[in-house]
Amino acid sequence: MKVNLINVEDKSVVIEYLNKERLVTFNDNGDIDIEPFNDLSEEEGQELFDRIITSDVINAALPFED
Repeated sequence: MKVNLINVEDKSVVIEYLNKERLVTFNDNGDIDIEPFNDLSEEEGQELFDRIITSDVINAALPFED
């Protein structure tokens, strides 16, 4: 996963994963939306989600709240 752009104001991140650019958005209730997502297998989707929530770069810009 490569982080291409972080927009703190919009709480969004553009990443590259499996040779495709994906938009990741975070909402106030803690949900994470990834588009496109339907091209990923269940394992790939879980791996991507895990990488997003453990990314030092993303967490520094958009810290997750417990």
